[in-house]
Order: sequence, then C-alpha cells, then structure tokens
Amino acid sequence: MIFLKRYALPLACAMTVMLTACATKDERRVPTPLVDIKPVLTVEQAWKASVGKAGRYLFSPVAVGDAIYAAGANGTVAKVDAKTGQDVWRTKLKDDLSAGVGSDGNLTAVGGLKGNVYVLGPDGKQLWTATAPGEIISPPLVGNDVVIVRTIDGKVIALTPRPANRSGSFKRAPCRSTCVWLPA
Repeated sequence: MIFLKRYALPLACAMTVMLTACATKDERRVPTPLVDIKPVLTVEQAWKASVGKAGRYLFSPVAVGDAIYAAGANGTVAKVDAKTGQDVWRTKLKDDLSAGVGSDGNLTAVGGLKGNVYVLGPDGKQLWTATAPGEIISPPLVGNDVVIVRTIDGKVIALTPRPANRSGSFKRAPCRSTCVWLPA
C-alpha cells in the first residue's frame, strides 16, 4: 500500500506527459512538399563506344584535347575522337588490366594484374613495358615522358625508358602521408 501511495501519483503524471508528447504533432518532422523540377538543359547522347567490361576494377576514361582515352579489363585500349566517337586507334594487349588509362596526349599508359605497365605511343603502338613489384591499383599518371604508377603495397613508382637517374620509386612511410625516396 505504501508503494502505491509513494509511486502511483508520480507514475501517473509521467505516463500522462509521455502520452501527451506522443499525441502532439511535431512540426519539425513534417516534410516539405516537393516542387516540380523544370529542365533547363536537354541532354542527348552524342555517341557511344565500348572497350570492354571493367570486371572488379574501376576504369575511367581520360579526356585530353579532342580525344578520349579508355581501357577495359580485357586488355583493350582505345583513343576515341571526342567529337565523332570514332576510334582513332584501338589496341588489344596480351594481358588483362587492373588499372588504366593515363595519358598526356602523347604517351598512354595502363597497368596490368601482374605489375606490368604498358606504354603506348601517339599511334597506339606499344613503345615499351616495365614491371612494377605488384599489381597496379590506380590509373597511371603520365607527363614529361614519365609514367607514375601506384602498386597494391603502397609504392609509387616513376617509370621512364630513359637512364636510371630519371626513374625510382617512393614508398609511403607508415602512419604518415609523406613519401620516402628509394633509388631505382
């Protein structure tokens, strides 16, 4: 009986407050009505090209000047005219690819599953290859006759067909965002 006298009134008040709170309409939770969207620009597909599927990898095309460079996991690399969608050149490499494509308009590079880096010339013909110490996981960066790739173990490697003083690799230091130079 003492329990009822001591706790009944506060419990009844608390339940009344809770029920009242649940019954009131919370204006903060009312969604704003949707408005009609009026298109400002109409977009049409100008052309379409395919270089094969990406598989489990991410392949993004690269635009350089009036050309689009693209690659597929099956080893196909293409340069496409951005205005017409027609192939300027198309090359099928002997290996499957895990990364690509990087281009500066002169050199085009892609990375293979086994660390192979293929560098193609302005005509799509293979100029040279190099082997990195691991799978290439990001599109190569190309410029000034140097191809820079990143491998699965965190190494960033600069490749060039020139003498060894122009190439080397970087290894990311643990727990830092800086790179340490490792001579080739």
